[in-house]
Amino acid sequence: MTVSRFPRSQTRHAPFFDAIASKSRANTAKCAKESLMDPRCLHRPEEDDNRPGTSQEDPQNIQDREKTKRKCCFSAEEHEILVKEVTEHQHRLFVTSKLPISRRDAIWQQIVDKINSVAEVRRTVIECKKHWHDCKHRTKEKMARNRKAAL
Repeated sequence: MTVSRFPRSQTRHAPFFDAIASKSRANTAKCAKESLMDPRCLHRPEEDDNRPGTSQEDPQNIQDREKTKRKCCFSAEEHEILVKEVTEHQHRLFVTSKLPISRRDAIWQQIVDKINSVAEVRRTVIECKKHWHDCKHRTKEKMARNRKAAL
């Protein structure tokens, strides 16, 4: 673990990262009870058969169905690893530094490799960045709602 120039309490992002980490810990217990496969991730061809103009024999429809399959949602363990690793490398990834983009991409690739070591579904750097961005956005919205409600 590397030591940053700034103590964690002095960064302007510290409350945000703490909020994501605590949310992740709270969701881990809840998600552990759920099944490993999210029902939204499963492709159900019987539902597609009810659409007008859909035929299983049509090769174009088969190709379209194969393109629209979704990956499963991030599991609690994958989410936990993502939060832990990004929080650990936050100064090198997000704070404006003179670190080259290639080095930042290498850090993201290391994070993805750690996630893929426990994941059932292979993740890409783009998917992990998007998941991080979405979590960050949702957390900021919740924090704003809580501040507004406290007034």
